[in-house]
Amino acid sequence: MGSADRPRRQSGAVGDGGSRHSGQGPLANGSVLARALNFIAAQRPAHTGHRDRWAHPGRRENAASSGGSQIDRTRGVPVAAPSANSFGRTSPTRAEFVLEDLDGRIDAVIDSGDATLGLESTVVDVCDEPPILYRPGMVTLQQLQSLCPSLIAYREPRDGVSGPRASPGIGMKHYSPRARLLLLENAEKLFSLAAELQAAGERVGVMLPAALINEGPYLIYEWGDLEDPEKLARRLFAGLRELDAAGATVIVCPMPENYGLGVAIRDRLLKAAR
Repeated sequence: MGSADRPRRQSGAVGDGGSRHSGQGPLANGSVLARALNFIAAQRPAHTGHRDRWAHPGRRENAASSGGSQIDRTRGVPVAAPSANSFGRTSPTRAEFVLEDLDGRIDAVIDSGDATLGLESTVVDVCDEPPILYRPGMVTLQQLQSLCPSLIAYREPRDGVSGPRASPGIGMKHYSPRARLLLLENAEKLFSLAAELQAAGERVGVMLPAALINEGPYLIYEWGDLEDPEKLARRLFAGLRELDAAGATVIVCPMPENYGLGVAIRDRLLKAAR
């Protein structure tokens, strides 16, 4: 491909405006562009396997959805693109994480820096009564219930009977690192479990909460204060990916409180640990 045919590095803001509560965290929908954008298709009429990474200095709160809508307005065309990771894998919150999964399979990545929210969108079905929250996100159940008091959270069937999935990801292993993920309700037991795993020959990664000090030869990711769910959400997937990259065979992680934004963080961790 000649240089005249290669996509130019685009400038301008990608994430202007949009509610913090409606945007997604990980790079998805419009952050990775395969052949969906006309400005790529116009310059590259056929898929060549070449991939470019375009940097945008725009706001990053809505690194996914607002970025796409800004391109919609700039180009006058809709954007359609899949999530920016292989199915089941840990969601990408940096452009480099997108390329870990999809380099060679996509044409471009719009890089506006680390996602500042961290979690995927909140998914609500309002077609029935009561409405059902299928996936908690940065918009919490309590916030939604202040607008729609009849809203309920989805519960998986206890009898193990599976039926049609009303929403993607229900009842499935998802958001998973390559390492085995072990979860703890009591953070104080984190290092005793890590020591047992280390003695068994595992290379142990630790999602370390701020209240604890490392007590062993472990791979450490300083996750944040368990009382600061926004920071935990923002750093969750980066931590899992960094410990994977460091060679952890098992990751131990404390669980945040099961309330507010902690519900969404627990949802991702529980699905990742299936």
